[in-house]
Amino acid sequence: MHIQKLRQRCDPVQKGHANITQRFLDLESRAYWAAVMWDTTDAMSSEMRTLLTSGLNGACGEPAWRLSKAFLVGSFGPATEHWHANGFDINDDSASRIIGAASVSQTLFWKNTTSLKEALREGVHEDTVAWVWASLQEAMSLFRNSTKPLLNACEGRIHFLNQANRFGWFEVTLRYCIGVMALVDALKIAKRTDLLEQFLNARTEVEHESFAVLKFGTDNTYEIPAQDLISGSEETSMSTMESIMLSFIALYASPDHIITLARSLLKVVTHRRREGKMDNSIFNHLFSVVFGAVNQLPETSKAVHSARQDLKALSEEI
Repeated sequence: MHIQKLRQRCDPVQKGHANITQRFLDLESRAYWAAVMWDTTDAMSSEMRTLLTSGLNGACGEPAWRLSKAFLVGSFGPATEHWHANGFDINDDSASRIIGAASVSQTLFWKNTTSLKEALREGVHEDTVAWVWASLQEAMSLFRNSTKPLLNACEGRIHFLNQANRFGWFEVTLRYCIGVMALVDALKIAKRTDLLEQFLNARTEVEHESFAVLKFGTDNTYEIPAQDLISGSEETSMSTMESIMLSFIALYASPDHIITLARSLLKVVTHRRREGKMDNSIFNHLFSVVFGAVNQLPETSKAVHSARQDLKALSEEI
């Protein structure tokens, strides 16, 4: 509850500040949610406990997660029931609403995943593992049944959406795939085949989807206009600056997540190839998709450099 306690200490209402604007409240809420997301994301990639929010019990106990579930179940779900039943017009406005809700749902899924990883890593009592596993299944079911079908509908019209929504769709879909694959790896390391077997259908579906989303992120670009690249204090002439075009993969904020996903996917396809369940042409194609994605990550990262070296070594063995 660390972030919540910090929030309460800085509460301007309790300190007697009466002139609180709606803009201030909006910005404060965004800062709070950004801190929660950073904390959850860091725990996913560092194999450590969350620092700003609670661990095993945080997924159900803290205000951020209670509000997330209340929004998805009590607000977004009922408001979009007719979309599921009757279809809807997919435009930038509806896509933005769907992507925003999916981001909340995906972060809730990640939080439950970090809690389960902590439980498996620290060897807690089996009753606690069962409780966390049930909570994770609930979060995943919420994503798959509430927001995933709507995301799939957006995918069918993805090229008719603006670049912000296209990137948003890519990001939330990629993060969902990363979460599922990270969960699969954690269950394998803990040798929890009993839990892994319950996850088989979702695992297979996400393995296939991961390659598609990596390919999408490699092939699609985001244009950053020149005016967004300079501040008002700079004297650089606008006429001498050009817009920057980056692939979605290169623009993604956490390249280490993509590397982790790439390694997981290569383990899967290499294992299937060795077992004779995949021919060389399919393996080579999937390998090229993963290699193409990693090759577009920032060159200054040591993790990226290491991943590229590993991929080159693997390609020489093929």
